[in-house]
Amino acid sequence: MPHHHPKFFLGALLVLLAPLPACADPETGSSSDAATTSSGESGTTTDDPGTTTDDPGTTTDDPTTTTDDPTTTGVSGCAATHARVGWRAELVENSHGVAGTAEIVDDCTIVVSAFAYDGAGLDVRFYGALDEDYAGGFAISDDLVKPGGYVDETVVITLPPERSLDDLNSLSVWCIDVQIDFGSGVFAAP
Repeated sequence: MPHHHPKFFLGALLVLLAPLPACADPETGSSSDAATTSSGESGTTTDDPGTTTDDPGTTTDDPTTTTDDPTTTGVSGCAATHARVGWRAELVENSHGVAGTAEIVDDCTIVVSAFAYDGAGLDVRFYGALDEDYAGGFAISDDLVKPGGYVDETVVITLPPERSLDDLNSLSVWCIDVQIDFGSGVFAAP
């Protein structure tokens, strides 16, 4: 009998025990037991009504006002010169109660206000993409899965350093493991 490494069996066991229905069948409303909370890093979600910025010591209750000249410096200390600054996307629910309004507030920051999501799923993140091609898109947040979910929360997303607003024109609450769009929207000028 061939010898298999213990990690092989552990990995196989985890795959078999993974609670796929939360992503695989959005109509069931079932949730997984696996949940994480925000890491507190810049660009992650917060549980309080204030929002985090790139400066870990800075918190603001108004994510659109951080400097005297908002056209040159935005929420994250980024310039606010890109043509898409000010554009909005209304998140349209496909499942799991996703709702909210995403606004591009500077060249590297998107603020999602009135965000709602039941918190269920396996590995669910905000995903950016061009023309709603989320399967070819990229993660722009930490895992959003959490017990109790989100109700009327503000989430600040800081684009990864290797990405820019040219890399996306749409936003999704995306279940990575099963590749399902829980809710999404396309950015448009106000």
